[in-house]
Amino acid sequence: MSTSASSYVKSILVIDDSKEYCELLVALFKSILPSAKIDRYNIEDGCPDNDFNWKKYQVVVVDYDLGNGENGLDWIRVCTASTDFPAAIMLTGNSDQSVIVQAFRYGVQDFLHKSELTKILLFDSIERATKQHREEQVKSDTIALSGHIYNKIRFLKKVEEAKKNDVVLIIEVDDYQGLRNEYGIVIADKACSHIAKVANEFLKRKEIEGIVIRSGDATSAVLVKGKPGFTVGKKFADKLCEVFTKNPYSENKRNLDYSISIGIAVINSEQFEAETIFIEADVACRIARNEQDNSYVIYGEAETKVKDDFSIETQIDNVFLKNRIKPFFQHIVKVSNAKSLNRKENLYTTRVNLIGRDNSVVSADQFMPVLEKTNKLNTLDRWVIKYCIEKLIEEYSKNSIDTGLFMTLSSSSYSDQNLYKWFEKLIDSTDFPDIGYSLVVEIDTKKFLTYQNETEYLIENLREKYGISTALLHVPNHTILEQCMKHFHFEYTRFSPNFGDTKMDTDEMKKIVSVAHEHDSLVIADKLETGESLATAIDAGVDYVSGYIIQPPQEKLETEESVEM
Repeated sequence: MSTSASSYVKSILVIDDSKEYCELLVALFKSILPSAKIDRYNIEDGCPDNDFNWKKYQVVVVDYDLGNGENGLDWIRVCTASTDFPAAIMLTGNSDQSVIVQAFRYGVQDFLHKSELTKILLFDSIERATKQHREEQVKSDTIALSGHIYNKIRFLKKVEEAKKNDVVLIIEVDDYQGLRNEYGIVIADKACSHIAKVANEFLKRKEIEGIVIRSGDATSAVLVKGKPGFTVGKKFADKLCEVFTKNPYSENKRNLDYSISIGIAVINSEQFEAETIFIEADVACRIARNEQDNSYVIYGEAETKVKDDFSIETQIDNVFLKNRIKPFFQHIVKVSNAKSLNRKENLYTTRVNLIGRDNSVVSADQFMPVLEKTNKLNTLDRWVIKYCIEKLIEEYSKNSIDTGLFMTLSSSSYSDQNLYKWFEKLIDSTDFPDIGYSLVVEIDTKKFLTYQNETEYLIENLREKYGISTALLHVPNHTILEQCMKHFHFEYTRFSPNFGDTKMDTDEMKKIVSVAHEHDSLVIADKLETGESLATAIDAGVDYVSGYIIQPPQEKLETEESVEM
């Protein structure tokens, strides 16, 4: 049994009508996974209902013939509707291939013949089932995202058919990322679906003509028809706020703590563009976030504020949904005889720009404050991580395994409780379990000193399991470097001779190099733009250099041959 499966599988449910065979399965599972908890389901209770707690299990084993005319396939078809349904293995004494085909169609990950069951086969079956289940979960995230895009396109077509004085509302959960961090992605998604359901029921109860759809992970869109206009639209939003307050989403009899913001846009002309109306409602929704509790804003009332304060935010809205992200790479060139870490000779810094609605480039100094304000730094981090892994897989497929990519992790990810599990799922979905050795996570010096405990915990786990390296970024002087190195080991130290408004002298550079080398850390001098700064950095004893004087940022990796100076 691989380490990944043994650490992943903590609890198993067995569904079989034979008491003797259940006991045999329990004994086999105990010999394979001695620390796992094995539960036996009581067949007399019938098929598990919608409230059954599947979340506590990582694997369920279901017999095909459950006795008394009950069929394991029918049970699975019903139970897989739950988003928490675990990896499933079908047991069968039937050699009918159509049964096996049906089992896979209904969501089973693997099957075993009862007459051929052995420890080794059970080992392999658990490995296949859990690995396949995790891969399907990763794909389901993409499918859900595609579903939101499809829903939005349908909604916009309905808006195109709307009339003057019809109203569009955008309803968004405030701090959706925080909701995910606290309750998990499945519960957060259920809460957002609940909000759409409540809005739809409110429309029907008031006999108001309109439609409600999920337009994004955290958002729902509403079209109110019948020409309600400004006044009725405002009253409708006001009532919705009351309804949401009285009907919060509850999980295991616990009400989730969240609030919603509503943006309203009234179609005030016979000639209009559906996308423009949608954006107006979306912008008003973002302004509503500034209010406490459930709140709403009408676009016309906030138009001036939007132009003054939200131009960048509007430009980069939905950049991740629409993949308006432009990554680039900057070469890090070796200039010393120091041994390369993990034999990675081609090193690159990975950075991104975002593309605005008008196709203009939005740089990091512009978008980072907005992403921080809107709690989307985690989303950026995950996009960059996933992109880097995809690029490294491309390099591996070309037998180029000497490439290493540096990527910055924002402080929002240090305490992201789901990041490690997300990363584990991402790596397990690839055929390259050692790809972590090609990744270097950059931690800003000030952020490290501020979030030291959270950073150490996250990085140690990533380093221990996947071999990921770390770089201390923006080191201002040797004293701060010494302070950081006493608490944590960084494989790389990065500094710029022109840090902020201060130009670093040669003596200070040499001290940084000396401290770093004492702690077995390779040194990179960044943002070198002149021949003089390059010569000074090399004279100070750095191991690597990077900047425009070496090579401007590139859209593609150029790893055909290693560049040395």
